[in-house]
Amino acid sequence: MKITYFLTGSLNDVDNDFELSIQISTADTNQPKDFIFTVILDDITSDQKLSAEESASSLLLCLNKIQEFITQNNIHLHSKILTSTDRNEEVDQELEQFISANTNL
Repeated sequence: MKITYFLTGSLNDVDNDFELSIQISTADTNQPKDFIFTVILDDITSDQKLSAEESASSLLLCLNKIQEFITQNNIHLHSKILTSTDRNEEVDQELEQFISANTNL
């Protein structure tokens, strides 16, 4: 399953837009509930075209790694809009909390 969001925010205190893709795949284990999350954050507005990709066994681990990239590049996220037809309520809530925490930094 691939879930994609349009994110508004800023890069170096200038309005900027981003795309966040979350790929959820079954891990190569004998456990059917083991998943691999791959999160890709792409800058779609600035000339810098920054990008970060992280994979982990949970969405929270991926977002924590992406947070390092966000902090290093002076990115602030403000809101999200689902752009894919796929949706996952747990992912949606976790991303909402991540953006909310990022906004308050």
